[in-house]
Amino acid sequence: MQSHRDLSGIVQPGRGLGASLIADQAVSETLQKLAGFSVVPGTLNVRLPRPLERVGACWRYVAAAEITADWETRTGQAATS
Repeated sequence: MQSHRDLSGIVQPGRGLGASLIADQAVSETLQKLAGFSVVPGTLNVRLPRPLERVGACWRYVAAAEITADWETRTGQAATS
């Protein structure tokens, strides 16, 4: 069985883009399929004290275009892995 570590960091304000994107039913349904559970409208922004170590098969990078093709247009953000 793989071991899991708790993540902790500092909660900080974002730009307010997550709530409107997740409120979009198509985006919400896509996130639910990717995550395997229902998502809550909105986001929680947490700044981690160091880079996240993605060890093992339990981590998967999801490009923004997999969530919604117009992510960059709607947010002005380009996702990076």
